Amino acid sequence: MEYQLLIKKIYGRATPTEEAEFEQWYQESEDHRKYYHRLEKQTIGNQKPKQTDWLKAWKSFDSRNRKQTLFRRIRPWQAIAASILLFAWLVHSFNDKAFTTNANSDIAYVNVPDLDQAILTTESGQRFTLSEGSSFSNKRAKLAGITLAYSQKKGKGFNTLEVPKGNRFNLTLPDGTEVNLNASSKIKYPVEFNGDKREVQLLYGEAYFDVSPNHLNQGKAFIVTTMSQSVRVLGTEFNIRSYPEEEEIKTTLTEGRITWRNGNDLRNLVPNEQIQYSTNNNTFRINKDIDLSEVLAWKDDVLLYKNKPLTSITRDLERWHNVKFVFKDASKKDIRFTGRFKRDKNMTAILSVLEKTNEVRFRIKGQEVIVE
Repeated sequence: MEYQLLIKKIYGRATPTEEAEFEQWYQESEDHRKYYHRLEKQTIGNQKPKQTDWLKAWKSFDSRNRKQTLFRRIRPWQAIAASILLFAWLVHSFNDKAFTTNANSDIAYVNVPDLDQAILTTESGQRFTLSEGSSFSNKRAKLAGITLAYSQKKGKGFNTLEVPKGNRFNLTLPDGTEVNLNASSKIKYPVEFNGDKREVQLLYGEAYFDVSPNHLNQGKAFIVTTMSQSVRVLGTEFNIRSYPEEEEIKTTLTEGRITWRNGNDLRNLVPNEQIQYSTNNNTFRINKDIDLSEVLAWKDDVLLYKNKPLTSITRDLERWHNVKFVFKDASKKDIRFTGRFKRDKNMTAILSVLEKTNEVRFRIKGQEVIVE
């Protein structure tokens, strides 16, 4: 049993497979159960587990009980070996600076972020803070985990759902369309789809849409608008990235087909195509055979980069960790990196990994990170 899995279980983030693994470990012995409940009590009391004491206790406890476990697990040295193999593959495949870690270092504690939150604003102007583990319901919507789901009851007006920096949230629209919202995103939508179309507005941010097909909605087309474009959907899955501080709006199709529109320009996209629209000069280009794993990694709480400039990484870290990066040396902005990080990785650990390339240094001052 891995320490990180116990933390994920406490915070309600374990997958069904991990839940099954935990349950079998939990039932194996009274020692297992006592240890878990001590750790749970320490964590839920709004104090993160003490980095040194709890990790040492876990290592000692795990060593004593190793013969009792029924599961094969990746030992620390195996994880390091896998990391080295991945590192070598990344360097071979992309021929650029790849992230690496110190094979001799111990990670004392995996930083699990606070419970995800979002702010719901109703047509009347009422604001509700929704969070994972809390309860909320009204005549048309109900919160379950980090998903706000609407029913098909009749209603008028629009609601907005805003996801602050450092958070993730999901939305199920009245027609059954599922929307994943990334950090620092805001969407406006009707509480009922009246008329001859289903239209929502991504005010800013990034969202992945799994659209309920037209034939299940009286043939009504689904339309997503942003500040500079609209996307007409015919029952499909796609991703839109539209942050105001970025110079491009990226629309990526994963399944089905969409029609992209800007003014009089119309383009039809097929799966694995991405249209990049420049907000600076009002031009666009279509990229084919897009690597969807990189585009959609955020949905799995992963930061994935392949030959991307440092500014792409720092912008994502700003949204996921609610900090501000300040470049003291502007030349560092264009240094390119390749690598992968989990969302629950402590940001200081991520910065430490980047520093190991000997290309950049960071200094943390409150909510600011100075790049040197």
